[in-house]
Amino acid sequence: MSLEQQLQDDRAGLLEHLKALTETGQYEKVLKIAESMLYENPEDAAGLFYAATGHSNMNHEESAYHLMQKAVMLRPHRAEMWQNMGHICDKLWRYDEALMCYGRALEINPNDYQTVASMASALVGLGKSEMAIAYADRALELEPSSEIAQVNKGFGHLTLGQWKEGWAGYEQMLGHKSKRRKATAYTTPPKMWDGKRNENIVVYGEQGIGDEIMFASCIKDASERAKHIVIDCMPKLEGLFRRSFPTCSVYGTRQETAPVWMGVEPIDSSIAIGSLPFHYRHTDEDFEQCKSSYLIADPLRRTMYRALLDALGDGLKVGISWHGGNSLGGIRKLELDRLKDLVESFPQVQWVSLNYKDHPSYGLPIHEFKFATQTDDYDDTAALVAELDLVISVPQAVVHLAGALGKETWCIAPDVARWIYGKTGEKHHWYESVRIFRDWETVTDQIKAELSARLAPELKVVNG
Repeated sequence: MSLEQQLQDDRAGLLEHLKALTETGQYEKVLKIAESMLYENPEDAAGLFYAATGHSNMNHEESAYHLMQKAVMLRPHRAEMWQNMGHICDKLWRYDEALMCYGRALEINPNDYQTVASMASALVGLGKSEMAIAYADRALELEPSSEIAQVNKGFGHLTLGQWKEGWAGYEQMLGHKSKRRKATAYTTPPKMWDGKRNENIVVYGEQGIGDEIMFASCIKDASERAKHIVIDCMPKLEGLFRRSFPTCSVYGTRQETAPVWMGVEPIDSSIAIGSLPFHYRHTDEDFEQCKSSYLIADPLRRTMYRALLDALGDGLKVGISWHGGNSLGGIRKLELDRLKDLVESFPQVQWVSLNYKDHPSYGLPIHEFKFATQTDDYDDTAALVAELDLVISVPQAVVHLAGALGKETWCIAPDVARWIYGKTGEKHHWYESVRIFRDWETVTDQIKAELSARLAPELKVVNG
């Protein structure tokens, strides 16, 4: 064997190794090897591809984006380059760009079902639900077992309020990479609850804090059927959930692999909290019957925060969150000029920050109580929210918290929002007290008009 052939074989073996590491989720190893390849040759397209893949799967999307841009320029004739670039743009919520990348990949390989299914994902992100469903159906024609096509089809239906069809696709996400956690270790062998049997069940949390709160609205439905429920949730929700669901056993051990309570609680089966709507939310009427508040804030902490808010002085106490936990692409972020315009238009309002991460208030008169909002115990945030007069927020967890508490909330939805917020109208399917404001160009003007009308004649809007 020639040296050249030996080097080619070594290279092929290395790329197969990287592919295997990626498929098994060993992204740090992928990144380490890819970076060594790039040290040897900064123009190594495969090294750039796998470095971008490693960063993307470790949620370093911006780094992945720049690496993949270079890779696709070096190998524009390779469909997998465009597809990976599309995936990264999708994660960054740059849906137009993702759509273009998937289109380039399809020009090279028109019958690749994964790329067709990915087109559906970008179209969902752009709010083009009907077209997304059509692309998902095309992907399923090419590969009937495609999970990602079923998932994206489900999101299309959920955005349109076609609940039964939507939940069927949503269930396909369960256990799919990091999208929805699938826990099976509660029983041996694993046994999933069917939403009907009179059994001792574990309802386990998944996804983010807001998702857990939203889907917890279905706990009442499950309690009417199960013998007993153990809720395994995020630690910061334990106290709030325990008070709000007194007939359930509640443990904040979602992140533990073998919690101690498993040795004492009888368990027959388990179900992901995000799977409960599959059984109980099939029509708009199902939502209407279950939209009343269902979380209860700590009375003692409410008293404390009431005193704190009263000490701020006269005026409406309005909680405001202008920055979501993930604002990639500006989707969940109110721009500074809009924030400034809104806050300074109502100088007599006592504005209270509800951001749960450090985001600058730019010197605006917004009170910050980080011990309540940046806490490991969501009971503090719940008590603060419960004592406010109004909540105004971009889409983030506090919208779910306020809605579940029954607090009047104005949600500033971007033009393309998650399926949770639907496509049209001001009604929120999950919460009676939440009102959705749409049309990003005019949304702050809408809120200023509503707030002015509500406060008149007590407050006078400052004309700027």
